[in-house]
Amino acid sequence: MSQSDSKHLDFSTVPNAHRLLWAGFMAILAAGVGFAIRGGIFDNWGKEFGFNATQLGSIGGAGLSGFCFGIIIGGVIVDKIGYGKLVAIALLGHILSAFVTFAASTPENAYNYLFWGMFIFAYANGTLEAVANPLVATVFPNNRTHYLNILHASWPAGLIIGSFAGWVLDDKFQWDWKLQLALYLIPTVLYAVMFLGQKFPKSQAAASGASFVEMYKPVGILGSLVAC
Repeated sequence: MSQSDSKHLDFSTVPNAHRLLWAGFMAILAAGVGFAIRGGIFDNWGKEFGFNATQLGSIGGAGLSGFCFGIIIGGVIVDKIGYGKLVAIALLGHILSAFVTFAASTPENAYNYLFWGMFIFAYANGTLEAVANPLVATVFPNNRTHYLNILHASWPAGLIIGSFAGWVLDDKFQWDWKLQLALYLIPTVLYAVMFLGQKFPKSQAAASGASFVEMYKPVGILGSLVAC
């Protein structure tokens, strides 16, 4: 590939395209770290609060259903409110989920706090996915696959980092589960700083003036039923 071809493929629509790419990478990495650590401390919750398998499964389910709500709702409204506001919603969700989860202190209140803490966290994760994917596709229109592959490498990277950190801190150092969970706030702060002050482009749909009905047509009634 010639140098001119390479420049063409790397063409971006905004000057801060790479900053937005790596901010999105860090955001999804934070989601992966938090998801992996939460999965690793289920045994801690079961022992401390006396949960049975059904209760733990329900709490874990909130970590999946919340993601679905986040990505579907975020995908619907992103063209109307913009990428920046959705990032703010996701950041607020990540921080709020920590406070809600940390409030679990007794067998009587733990289930509700952990369930809703997990749901809020997952909702924030889904919202970030609803932002990061179209954002990267928008700012790198000529080489989307390459940059989306870079973006999506952040999720397994976060799972590996979170799983390893949880294993070391729990099995080797016997850290309290709240301290382990707090680790995901580190990449959360980093992605907040990386997004701070950045100008977000309009999505392609918003820039072209496409209506919601026009964007909805490819999904159709059958696709909507499947999503539900």
